[in-house]
Amino acid sequence: MSIGLACHSRAGGGFGQDRALSALIISSLSNRTWRTATALFAVLTSISVPTAVMAQRGAKQYYSLPSQSLENAIQQLAMQSGRQVVFAPSALTQKKSREITGYMRFEDALRQLLKNSGLVFRQNRGGVILLERAPEKAPPHEQVDNSLSSPPATPHVVVTAINTADIVSFSSDLQYRPSATSLEGVVESSPSVTSQPGNAGQRGLTIRGVGNVGETTTIVYFGDVAVSGPTGTASDSARTTMDLAMVDIGAVRTSRVARSTEHGAGALAGEIEIQPEEAALGEWRGKGSVGFGVIEGGSPGYQITSTLNGPIGANAAFRVTGYSIRQGGYVDNLRTGQEDVNDDDIQGVRFMFRYVPDDRLHLSAMGLWQHRRINDSSAWTRNLGPYNMDRQFSAKTEHDFLLGRLKAEYEGDDFKITSVSAYYRWKLDRNYDRTPVTLQQADMPEGCQRYYNLSEEQCTADQRGAYSAYVLSLTPSLLHIPITLNRVMQEFRASTAPSAPLRSTAGLFIDHKNEQFYSSLSSVSIDRIEPIEYFGQRHVKIKKTQFSLFGDVAYHGDGGFLASVGGRYDWHHASSRNRVLIPNIVSGATESWPLTVRESQGLYLRSHLDVPVHALAALHFQVTQSYRPGGVNIASVLLPDSRTYASDRITGIEVGVSIKRKPLFSMSVMAYLNYWNNVQYRALSENNSNAYIVNIGNARIRGVEMELILNPAPGLNLKWESSLTFSRLNSVTGASSLLYAHVGDHIPFVPRHRSAFNVTQAWSIDDEHSLNLSGDMQVQSGYTSSFSAADPNYLATKGFALMTVKAAYQGPKSSLSLTVANIFNQQADLRAATTGYGIGQAYSYRPREIMLTWTRNW
Repeated sequence: MSIGLACHSRAGGGFGQDRALSALIISSLSNRTWRTATALFAVLTSISVPTAVMAQRGAKQYYSLPSQSLENAIQQLAMQSGRQVVFAPSALTQKKSREITGYMRFEDALRQLLKNSGLVFRQNRGGVILLERAPEKAPPHEQVDNSLSSPPATPHVVVTAINTADIVSFSSDLQYRPSATSLEGVVESSPSVTSQPGNAGQRGLTIRGVGNVGETTTIVYFGDVAVSGPTGTASDSARTTMDLAMVDIGAVRTSRVARSTEHGAGALAGEIEIQPEEAALGEWRGKGSVGFGVIEGGSPGYQITSTLNGPIGANAAFRVTGYSIRQGGYVDNLRTGQEDVNDDDIQGVRFMFRYVPDDRLHLSAMGLWQHRRINDSSAWTRNLGPYNMDRQFSAKTEHDFLLGRLKAEYEGDDFKITSVSAYYRWKLDRNYDRTPVTLQQADMPEGCQRYYNLSEEQCTADQRGAYSAYVLSLTPSLLHIPITLNRVMQEFRASTAPSAPLRSTAGLFIDHKNEQFYSSLSSVSIDRIEPIEYFGQRHVKIKKTQFSLFGDVAYHGDGGFLASVGGRYDWHHASSRNRVLIPNIVSGATESWPLTVRESQGLYLRSHLDVPVHALAALHFQVTQSYRPGGVNIASVLLPDSRTYASDRITGIEVGVSIKRKPLFSMSVMAYLNYWNNVQYRALSENNSNAYIVNIGNARIRGVEMELILNPAPGLNLKWESSLTFSRLNSVTGASSLLYAHVGDHIPFVPRHRSAFNVTQAWSIDDEHSLNLSGDMQVQSGYTSSFSAADPNYLATKGFALMTVKAAYQGPKSSLSLTVANIFNQQADLRAATTGYGIGQAYSYRPREIMLTWTRNW
């Protein structure tokens, strides 16, 4: 399917078999919607075609490449420039590279890297760079070939670049080969991004004060696939972020404003792109690691990973990565006497395949499977002391994730066509101790009236006593929610050559999600944790379809000058059906409702300008509008006018400045102002048994982000990054009373201040051996769990400071590292809220943990 697109595109053909899928979705659009989409696509196409003809090469940009192995330096250069490089791994590419810094053309930077290396490069008409061994008596400079080239005779590696960072950016936004094995470990170094834990082992991402509630606000891409969690019983997929292990990862990019006009699914706040290592052509290679950890007051953990890369002929290769990771538990159950109940185990396998028949066509496939088992939630009860709780029993949650992706890229002389087809299935088997909520409902007058089938008459004292006894007989209570989410998506993109000063992109994105689950409440036996009597069960089906058109045009000038403008049109269709199988007279979930539908459409707009004002300084300006679709609530106790909620949007302005004098220092400052209109937020029913989404009003978010990097001595690096965020409601709707929200209230779960400090000292023993010592500190202010202290569920957290120290030895084939996280064993509450587990539940950073890891390459 994807290959057909590449072949037909050059000849002016259509989408081949994908027309059927596109026609099926497009046919459901209204005439007005279709006219809008067609007009936008025509505009974007008209932009893309002429810019391909106008494309020219040779713009300068800033490069910063430390001294390292030549192979790694070439890969980083490709990523920073957005160019594609083909080369054969050999003893020559293992040499130590020279340091490259400053504004220059890509060709000049590559020429400096390859000087005296024994390698030369040439460039074909499609802009692909081919590295080869220098011929005898030939000067080491590039040879330009204006004809189509066949692949090098030797086996080769294809390096595909991740999108380059903006001229005014932060170092934590682009990480190469991160050492952390989890997404939260990767983003914790970026103060503008917070990752807050949730009940089922999942986390909610917040960027610049936006997130953690309602539909997903920050999209996570894993290998070009947009991965987001299920809606669940609370219509709250923002709390279910991708949890795939970060093993054998090439690069991670964090965008504080979503690049929805360039690609993908679109997002309200930002996005995180995770690029696994691609299969390397032409050689057998591998690596493995073994780690063992101990945690203060908890059970031990470990990690075992292994990767094997192998060729399949001269033009294809595979890469297989397997892993098993355990995070030891540290939360104790005082009621049952169980210790360390929140053990977390992950096992997974990832397969990568790449086929490069020539230097124009690149085909790749990715398949992965991951299983995760969390023995019980990491929530603990504040009143019982740190890391203690008293739930009736341990309730495990299991995740099974299966993903497949096909990607095809065809490069012409001045254009590139990309097709990404993907499918994933995410199965979550969630279990909760729901006893506190059930006990709370024993005193609810409405429940007693339902129990005795009374319309307006109040229960007598005897009836209330009998009803309370009935509710108590239903405890301990188990809430079981097995969820299956199936998602299929297709993206097409056409873009001009990435080396051209004038570049453009136009494309479409089609997405369909199908989710269903059973929500069952029952009394259970403590000994076997098996249902005794069901007192509530419902079956929910949810479907969501998205159709999007997007485009962007940008001019890249000398010195990092960039001017771009882009737009995107989204159409969404969401529906749900709620069927009550066993009426729950305790909570009030007694009636089914038929198919409920919500359609929404919106625009994303982005205008971006980077201007170098001096050899050392640059300015940044950006204006954006982003959008999040409306949806359908799943809670079963709502009035008809509360069953759907409207879309919200953000209009943002940011201004930044960067001063860089490499290698001595660099400094970046960014200020932003976001107007968040028609904010989606989470409300609870009066008996706390159901959560749903409402639109509460408008908010204004202001912030400043700062980064300072110093290199005062060889091998010594100092970095400080900080963010200040001020978020307040500036108008409210009638639904705000459900949340005790008023004009001027701060948005919950948003810390006003976060900072990250890093000190790294590296010592080179010789050309192949080095030592590295680093220290990291995180500082964060507290926040509240509700808009107002008048809310009965209001909680406030304290600020904290955490420190991590790491020492590492690096040899030619092996490395050994020792990490001590939270070295002073501080209690750091990442989230505090009243949940189904009870009042005053806290989710904290892990206690002091020591991890020893050995890695071997071959």
